[in-house]
Amino acid sequence: MFYEHMMTELNRLKNHTNRLKQNLNSYPAGKLIFVNNSGYTKWFISDGHTSKYIPKKQKSLAQKLAQKAYLEAQINDLEAEQEAISLYLDYCDTNANHLANLSTNPNILNLYSESTDSGSSIISSENNSIYNCYSSNAKLFLPNEKIIVQLLWEYNISFKYKVPLVFSDITYYPTFTLTHPQTNKHIYLEVFDSVNDSIYRTNIYHKLDCYAAHDILPGKNLITVYCSEDTAIEPLYIRSQLEYFFL
Repeated sequence: MFYEHMMTELNRLKNHTNRLKQNLNSYPAGKLIFVNNSGYTKWFISDGHTSKYIPKKQKSLAQKLAQKAYLEAQINDLEAEQEAISLYLDYCDTNANHLANLSTNPNILNLYSESTDSGSSIISSENNSIYNCYSSNAKLFLPNEKIIVQLLWEYNISFKYKVPLVFSDITYYPTFTLTHPQTNKHIYLEVFDSVNDSIYRTNIYHKLDCYAAHDILPGKNLITVYCSEDTAIEPLYIRSQLEYFFL
């Protein structure tokens, strides 16, 4: 969840920075320079090569240049934050893929499921890369995710859990990536389980906007589930969606 919060924060910082840069166009060109002369401070405007004195009667020009300097400093700080967050996200994209890798290893998943529930099962698909996995007590899944996993098992739908979905400038981790048995196409099932959190809701907006831009749409290849961490999802809704896409 922290990864997605950082993506939301990065988008917010970018939008805020762009707005501030647009505001810069309303300020005069040049940089404000201060020169001390016999205990008095004089104002000069510089274009990087020459400087021109600003008389006291043009104090408003000096004030605008001071505002511009403050605005530029604010933009520099925001861009530094964006660079730091981008480095974090890039590191996660490269290194935080251990759970996704485990989803393609039937031996580990089988042992894990057996250790959490003696009645759990794993069935490999024809290409031995996607697995149906259900364990009612599996610590791998959150409570609402367990409900969905049970239904996926019931409908014999192959899936992967938290597999990276890579776009040109961002990577998301859909809760479930389902595979249609006839077409072999992917259908993404997203469980948004913290809708009572304002930052999380903002992230939902950005994620769905990105999905839509890449032709991932509800009713076509996307199922969305909205709930809170202490509210159970409605199984009938999940059933209706699975039957719409798979039956």
